[in-house]
Amino acid sequence: VAAIEWFMGEGHASQSRDLKSRWQRIIDLIIEPAFIINQHKQILLFNGPMRAFAASAGEQPSVRLGLSAEVSRLLTLFEENEQRIVSMPCSLEAGEQSLKATVRVTLLERGRGQALLLCALRPAASA
Repeated sequence: VAAIEWFMGEGHASQSRDLKSRWQRIIDLIIEPAFIINQHKQILLFNGPMRAFAASAGEQPSVRLGLSAEVSRLLTLFEENEQRIVSMPCSLEAGEQSLKATVRVTLLERGRGQALLLCALRPAASA
């Protein structure tokens, strides 16, 4: 039984790595800064333009995301229509760097008590 449980655990871990690799390939195709968050607003993956923003803050930056709507509210909207794309103001902070933008959010997947959201930024026009 222990061997079967181990094998099943390895299968789930492999599947998780495959999904992570697939999501990374998808966001790497987006030319604007993009990232994937979970329902706790934790940034899990990001593309090159987003990586450049984070790197501009120095070594080991902590990127903080501020959304104008709660993630729980967004998930409720996606229950009504999983294909929906929601645009809203957001802010990103990494070290001394700060960026105000519009973020477009869509649901990537939901299951096992986890939700993944794809976020693509459109920087706000400077005045």
